Amino acid sequence: MKPVRHPVAPCPHFSQGDRVPPFVVGRSFIIVLLLAICVAPSRVAGAPPGTGVPAHIADGPQIRISQIYGGGGLANALYQNDFIELHNAGQTAVDVTGWSIQYFRGSQMDKPAFRLDLSGVIPPGGYYLAAGYSSKGCNVGTLPCGAPLPPADAANLTVDIANSYAMVYLVDHQNTLPEFCRSDIAPLDMVGYGTTAPCYEGDGPAPGASNTTAVIRQDAGCQDADQNEADFVTGAPTPRNSAAQAVVCVPQAVTLASWAAHADGSAVQLTWETVCEVANAGFNIYRGPSAAGPWARINATLIPAQMPGATDGGQYAWTDAAVEAGVTYWYILEDVALDGALARHDPVAVTVARPNAVGLTRAHALQESSLPLWLLATGVLGLITAGGRLLRRTHRQT
Repeated sequence: MKPVRHPVAPCPHFSQGDRVPPFVVGRSFIIVLLLAICVAPSRVAGAPPGTGVPAHIADGPQIRISQIYGGGGLANALYQNDFIELHNAGQTAVDVTGWSIQYFRGSQMDKPAFRLDLSGVIPPGGYYLAAGYSSKGCNVGTLPCGAPLPPADAANLTVDIANSYAMVYLVDHQNTLPEFCRSDIAPLDMVGYGTTAPCYEGDGPAPGASNTTAVIRQDAGCQDADQNEADFVTGAPTPRNSAAQAVVCVPQAVTLASWAAHADGSAVQLTWETVCEVANAGFNIYRGPSAAGPWARINATLIPAQMPGATDGGQYAWTDAAVEAGVTYWYILEDVALDGALARHDPVAVTVARPNAVGLTRAHALQESSLPLWLLATGVLGLITAGGRLLRRTHRQT
């Protein structure tokens, strides 16, 4: 007797080389594609742009703007020409060829800068004189008042320097700056003077001058706490050129190799490295909403020097956890010497990133611009349903 064969459902037609039904392959491919799109990291919507650089570069050559005079040739003027003086506060000679002084006059700040190109070498402690415009303030406006300047090291007689308020930048190129107060100017030094100057180093501008006074950096050009208000005073102009007697500055208590702020999740990591520390007791950190402050100290106690009184350098780190997402913060590092003297370094800035919308894993986050969570759930359910149908079909076939 022949065995009885029970009817079974016909097998679906497979083309040669197929392993699973085409409709299953197509549906699974779409679901997997949606899942891949969903879990792939994407750019955060509205991510903050990169922060700008500080107004003064701490690790650049130590060439500083040491004097600014805008009364040249005017009534009662002491000198016939305006001038800007530079001083090499460092311990090595610096070639300034290809550099420039760029000037924004108070009444013309919406226009490109006036540029005064430089060339030559400034030895340690040396001065450099850049001559500007000469007004006609004497003899019924036909001759300039005052004495001639010493021979200038550079000159642009069209640069008419104001007494009331203006801004002077020292940069390592000769491209005319199109605007003032931009965070991407990256000057080697910058002075804003006069009570209405819109940007400056530190907590306030240097004082304004007059026909008989200049804006003068203290300590013969050596004082530099990155505070225009504190570093400069007004007094009788004393223009010094490359032939003047050099004044070599005593090194600061702390010389920095680096000073930076980095966003680290929901905190800001502040790091700095010193080349040398002379009689240094420790550090304070100040935080502010802009490069101009106002500043508030954020460390409760002094951050101690690694080897107080030593002359070696060290590496430091400090975390600021009291920050908010999407906000840009500025920080200043302050040295505290063993004798209590204070010195501040240049401000640095960082923007704290906004958090991701939904975290899938630590490595792959569903961010604000990714597909919504309901679509992810739909894809997973669709994949489960398709897999179940495939298993049932396979079971029936067997």
